Amino acid sequence: MRETDLYEPIRAHFAKQGYQVQAEVNDCDMVALRDDEVLVIELKTSLNMTVLIQATARQAQSDGVYVGVPAPKGRRAYKTFRGATRVMKRLGLGLITVDIATGNLATHATPEAHVTRKNKQKRAGIVREASGRSLSYNIGGSTRTKLMTAYREDALRIAKVLADVEDASVADVRSKSGVERSGAILYRNPYTWFARSARGRYQLTETGRAALSSYPQPHPLPALPEENTPRQKAPRSRTLRT
Repeated sequence: MRETDLYEPIRAHFAKQGYQVQAEVNDCDMVALRDDEVLVIELKTSLNMTVLIQATARQAQSDGVYVGVPAPKGRRAYKTFRGATRVMKRLGLGLITVDIATGNLATHATPEAHVTRKNKQKRAGIVREASGRSLSYNIGGSTRTKLMTAYREDALRIAKVLADVEDASVADVRSKSGVERSGAILYRNPYTWFARSARGRYQLTETGRAALSSYPQPHPLPALPEENTPRQKAPRSRTLRT
């Protein structure tokens, strides 16, 4: 039994309610967005104190937190589960179970408004990352796997532009890819997909070409006007998830 086995039934459950669902967003297993509402869903194979600590910490970053676990099997397990459900309700946490054999999903508790002081910066970061993705590529609960982030999607858009030319200026890449932060991505080059061919010009490396084949292509962005193109800048000091 793995956390990833819980992902698809829970994703479908929230998607049917009109939420935009993304997995592995800023250390959250799942995030569901609808209008101004932000929900976090943590996928676990069992309920324990570590889960409660993590879930209550997520309350500061969202409007509600659910924990998704496998449905209990057997009388003794169900008795313990009932007690855990009471604790979840007291803490204002939501609780969802999934029967792995049938795929049936049940909601045992829904999140309630909590007095926890909100971390507006982390909440905004979750929204920015989840809404900045065009693909639902990741699987919630994954470990030691390459994740598709909004940053990686933008890098793939840049790589696609450079794949068709010998090299290009930052201004041309920005205009054709529609990626506002093209200069910063080319400068940082965290995946080694790009190489500087001349001052202010870049080309695609073999690693970058391989990435275009190994990842799905993100949805294209509208082209940006070439005029008033900002100069290439070094990235800000704040950490971006790549």
